[in-house]
Amino acid sequence: MYIYTINQDQIDFIEQNFFEFSFDNEDEIPDKSLFDQLSHPAELFYLAHIYNWDDGTDVLQWVVDSPLCSKATACLIFWRSQPDYYRRYTLAGDSNVALNDGEILSLLHSIVQKYENNDFCSIALAFDPEPELESLTAKDPKWDVPEELFKKLEGIEIHGPS
Repeated sequence: MYIYTINQDQIDFIEQNFFEFSFDNEDEIPDKSLFDQLSHPAELFYLAHIYNWDDGTDVLQWVVDSPLCSKATACLIFWRSQPDYYRRYTLAGDSNVALNDGEILSLLHSIVQKYENNDFCSIALAFDPEPELESLTAKDPKWDVPEELFKKLEGIEIHGPS
C-alpha cells in the first residue's frame, strides 16, 4: 500500500482559498490562478472532500476538468452531488432544468463523460464509494449511473500530516 501525505502548508492553502470562501462575503468568487497552483491529484481529492457545496460548483468543475483529476475524486464529487435527483433530466442539456439545477447537472455530465472516455490522471487514488452511495430510486431516469462509480478503487491512500 502506498501512502501520500499532504503537508500542512498545502492543507492550509486549500482551506484558506477554497473552503467556505463565500461565507464572509457572498460576492466572493474563487481564484482560478490559486487553484492552478495545486500540483497533485491528492490535493484535488482533499479539496473535493472538504468542499462546502454552498459555495457553488465552479471550483468542483475546475477539479473535474483538471488533468490532475483522478477517478477517486470524480467518484467522490459524483456521489456528493446527490445524482439520483438529477436523473430526471437528460445529461446533455435539458430545456426543463430547474434554475438552480443546471450547474450540478453540467458537473455530473462532465463526470460521466470522463468515465466514458477514461479521461483521468494516471495516478490512482484509493477510494471506497460505499459510505457516499445513495439509493437510486428515480422513476423513469433519463440516464444510467456508470457501473464503475459503484466500485471500490485501489491506489494510493491519502493522509494528512501526523
